[in-house]
Amino acid sequence: MGESLNRSLVRHLTLNGASTDPPVISCHLASIPYSLCVRHLWSLLKQPCRSLSGISLRTYTKGRRKKMKTIYAFVLFVLVLAPTAAKAADHCTNEAIEPLVSRLAQAWATRKLGSLDKEKPYRGSVQVVVDHSTADKFEVKEKPNFEAMEQWLRSQEHKGVPARETRPLLWCAKGLCVFDFSAGIAHNHRYLRKVTYGHHNGCVYIKSVFLLDGD
Repeated sequence: MGESLNRSLVRHLTLNGASTDPPVISCHLASIPYSLCVRHLWSLLKQPCRSLSGISLRTYTKGRRKKMKTIYAFVLFVLVLAPTAAKAADHCTNEAIEPLVSRLAQAWATRKLGSLDKEKPYRGSVQVVVDHSTADKFEVKEKPNFEAMEQWLRSQEHKGVPARETRPLLWCAKGLCVFDFSAGIAHNHRYLRKVTYGHHNGCVYIKSVFLLDGD
């Protein structure tokens, strides 16, 4: 009975293209008892790797499987990238360089450069360059953050000497901020001379801090 029923279904579904999804609705038109048709066809549909004569249920199953894989891939993409984007947005607090350099100048003068680390205005590390005006030499250090820079600078100070000074910000353009030294410099003072910066994902970050030592 099952074999003859299967052949009847094959004949009917072949003639009608088996276009339904799933093709149970074709039982309405088959010349066999409806309840028996549905029960038998459903048992076939539960075996996705079997072929119904020339009509393969494998194609239907593969289509569904491909669609689900696409959905899973999209969900995974969102789950992986969303936290990364959110994290980047959290650190992206600086859209203009002038306010950032003003905070840097304030932190420099008050000996609190480490306070800038909470906003991480750098990429990977930050460079500090000290220009010794009387000795005609440069010291160049790469520090992982501003707190490390602060500690290194303090190690070069003795009883507040050299004293830290700032000058008015003159301009910022093309990756460089320059301070106004038209009033000159004094001995035993160290000045914030210039700052280099870059852009990444719509945010500015500090590359290097240049200091001028009056010696």
